[in-house]
Amino acid sequence: MSPPSRKRTRKPRKGARMREVDMDDAAYHAFPESLIESAQDTQLTSPVKAQRQVGPQKRVPSTPAKTKQREHEEQATVMTQADDGLDSAFNFQGLDAIPGPDFGSIAGGSGAWASDPEEDDFADYVDSLSSQIVQFNYLHGSLFVVQGWDSTKHQATTSWFHLQFQTSDDGQLDSGCTCPKALNRNLCVHRRYFRDYEVESLISRDVADDPEDRPPATLFSRRVEQSVRLTSLFSVQSMSSSELKGRAIVTHTVSSAESTWKCNKDQGMETCFHIKTAQEEYGDLSVDEVAELEEIGSSSADSVSVSDLVRGPGNTVSYLPIHPPLWARLPSDIPLYADPPPMRTPPNITFPLDAESSCSCPSGRTYFNDSLGKKARLCHLYTLTSVYSVQVDQQDCPTCPSSRKRRIGPDLRQYGIFNYNNSILVSHELLDEYTSSFTSSDYTFKAWYKQLSRRYSLTGRRFMGDDAWRAVWFSYVSLQHFGDKDMTCTTCGPAPDTVIWDGITLAFGRKHLRGSLRPPTTTGLASPVRQNVKYNPRQQLLLVAGMRKRLRAALQGPPLEGLNLKADIGADPPLPTDLEDPGEAKSEAAARRRRALEIDQHLDRVESMVGELNTQCPALAQIFDEHFGAEAYSTGRKPSAAFKNLFLQIAAEESVLQMVNYSSLLKLRSFLESPTRDNVNLLMSIPAFYKTARLKTSDLKSLVEVMRWVEQKARDVLKVLILDPNLPAGDPHLFLDDDNDWRKTGCYYSMPQIRQRPIYIKLKQDQQKDKSTKRGDRCGKYYSQYGERRLTGGIMVCWCSHSICYGFHCIPSSEGRDDVFSAMVTRWPKAPTRVIYDFACALGPYCMLREPMFFAETSFAIDIFHATGHSKCSPAAFLSEYMNVDTRLSYINSSAAECGNGALRRIRKSVSYMGQQRAIIYTKVFLSIWNRAKILKLDD
Repeated sequence: MSPPSRKRTRKPRKGARMREVDMDDAAYHAFPESLIESAQDTQLTSPVKAQRQVGPQKRVPSTPAKTKQREHEEQATVMTQADDGLDSAFNFQGLDAIPGPDFGSIAGGSGAWASDPEEDDFADYVDSLSSQIVQFNYLHGSLFVVQGWDSTKHQATTSWFHLQFQTSDDGQLDSGCTCPKALNRNLCVHRRYFRDYEVESLISRDVADDPEDRPPATLFSRRVEQSVRLTSLFSVQSMSSSELKGRAIVTHTVSSAESTWKCNKDQGMETCFHIKTAQEEYGDLSVDEVAELEEIGSSSADSVSVSDLVRGPGNTVSYLPIHPPLWARLPSDIPLYADPPPMRTPPNITFPLDAESSCSCPSGRTYFNDSLGKKARLCHLYTLTSVYSVQVDQQDCPTCPSSRKRRIGPDLRQYGIFNYNNSILVSHELLDEYTSSFTSSDYTFKAWYKQLSRRYSLTGRRFMGDDAWRAVWFSYVSLQHFGDKDMTCTTCGPAPDTVIWDGITLAFGRKHLRGSLRPPTTTGLASPVRQNVKYNPRQQLLLVAGMRKRLRAALQGPPLEGLNLKADIGADPPLPTDLEDPGEAKSEAAARRRRALEIDQHLDRVESMVGELNTQCPALAQIFDEHFGAEAYSTGRKPSAAFKNLFLQIAAEESVLQMVNYSSLLKLRSFLESPTRDNVNLLMSIPAFYKTARLKTSDLKSLVEVMRWVEQKARDVLKVLILDPNLPAGDPHLFLDDDNDWRKTGCYYSMPQIRQRPIYIKLKQDQQKDKSTKRGDRCGKYYSQYGERRLTGGIMVCWCSHSICYGFHCIPSSEGRDDVFSAMVTRWPKAPTRVIYDFACALGPYCMLREPMFFAETSFAIDIFHATGHSKCSPAAFLSEYMNVDTRLSYINSSAAECGNGALRRIRKSVSYMGQQRAIIYTKVFLSIWNRAKILKLDD
């Protein structure tokens, strides 16, 4: 019989962690009771409250080698006891956050832990920051705002400070902080984190900042507390003190009962300079708006979270591509691994390290080395209904600096688990659950988070914090292998003949704009330079603007019913005898006289117009006189709608190329070679000629002469526009660098970029933003004002007629014709046959002026939904004009963009409170899921 086990303990020195413990008692490995007792504190654990803490956790040294059976029994005991106190442990770390430090290391490795209180404190701070328990936000220039940290209690405080960096005269980068420890000339955790993680390099590369555009006040945090109160924090500059120490933190709290402002510099005062500055910059959120708190949610507002930059998408332990959700999977998706069953119960194994296990080192991933030691650590596995404690093998990373304390961990995708940071594990099923919710309904992050938290409460457990959940979900979907196949319609193919463009105000805050955003309108060193392109405004069929206006007026005369021209225009006619009121009779006679005078003026206008048209094209004047002249008018017969349509297009303010593009011009020439009614179908692409030529009563000979006149005009305009050779074919390999990542550029299309937007030297106003004003006698539709106050300009989206998105890009300020033009020029090898856009009447001339050969065969048309807003556009600009004569176009759903935009409006509120990168990812995931649902429906 073996002797009883002995306990050998070594008393630790004061202020240090326990170095060596050798205990065989299984109870020793249970979850620390002190943490369970601490966790029973029911105080509010807000993101800015002191209760959100990460206490110093003792690392338990490894035990000597045991038999496999004994080791298995002890690990089972650990699992059981850890589960019993798991929820309490989470409460200790913060009710809405995830603990960063280890609860302990379980058998697997040898040697004692060296302990240093200062290093342990900094490790706890880094873990809290990476889990977004404590905040470290970039404001502008070289300025940051940081949350206070209690190094004694290892927890965040309610205080906020400012940190600023600069390059000194000796070329060294240094920083200053206003927290108490730094003011005592010590290296605080804020300055050390800034130094060790090289934060300034992340800011200078990814965040755009204009020194002249720095606001006097910046909203850097907005938090919803207990669903009834909204707290906003502002960093406000001082006019009388230094940039760093003089800045104040202003707090605004609003609820259904009251609205209060406080300043940390002028405590006790209801108003001060700093409060007034914040109110002038942002206004006072009214009490009536508190009902929308669930939609507003928490956010970093107008600042950039440094933790997002340090541990953003792509910097997680899991890195291998992940399948799209099963319910959104396409037959064309390539299987990457065997789909595991949903993870809903804790596994009875320790997740092992393998050859694909890695550490997300800043310099590149470091992979598992079997010759080095490893340790099993407790992690938290979040599933659809509850959270469990599981063991995961990990290995200290030999590459990362010791100050960063990263570890190598398993990817775990083969188990249906996402490994965020070797402490937080989340099942794929849970992550896909939110994707399903927000893409099928108006679920915001906050609403879904509340729903899941209530589900967790049924099991007596607590879900992770909303900040941590956002970080995990965005990292997860960044790895999902959606690919380009869900941005291509299976019916229309990779390059659809018909594309529908539309902009939507799906925008994020302008303060979040980073220098990496590159819409297709961006030019660069690879941009073709067009030396000869210049403005050419005289492209109409009738060059005199007054003549075009008079012709449109002459097409509609006043009615003739009930009038005697000679009697009513001459002397006063006798009053009717059947009217009792002489005044009423006199008024009616005057009205009849005015109508008669209008008719007389119309006849003069018509006679004059016949003469003017005769100078342009005698056959055109003859047709006008036949259908709209004095003789035709005097009969009271309504003019032919087909000929009225023809003259409206001849009098149009648009270019003649809107009526007759290059491909239509070729067909018109073919018809003119044999102008018979049997060949009228050649004119279908020119509806005005097609409709009139089909009429049996029309004079075909005169129409042919008019067609020759129009053909000559269109040919002359094309010759004037073609000044430079066609665009080069382009090379997609030139744009396959890391800087072209759509998550940074905000530009994603199914077709790769093959060229940059050309530069037009002689177009002085090129790339100027369109203003929301009327443009003389041209289109009466206002330019849409995209980009609300403090928001970017939204996104430009390309759709096919089946409502499948082919790509999108973010617009920094406001939508314009350049967004559509540049997207097609930079991605399309050959321009689409039909481009439908709600401002196509202006887009067509814009494209033809710059690249007439590239867009020569493209027809630009306004969709049916927006056509009513274009009161002064000719019928040649409307898609309905072409669909009415060509049944082959009946497949075009011109409202496809409106359908997609209507769905995108579900996420408008959520996106408006996001930073740039998250807004881009969120939009892309939504469109991928939308497309997949449409493609699956098409393939049924």
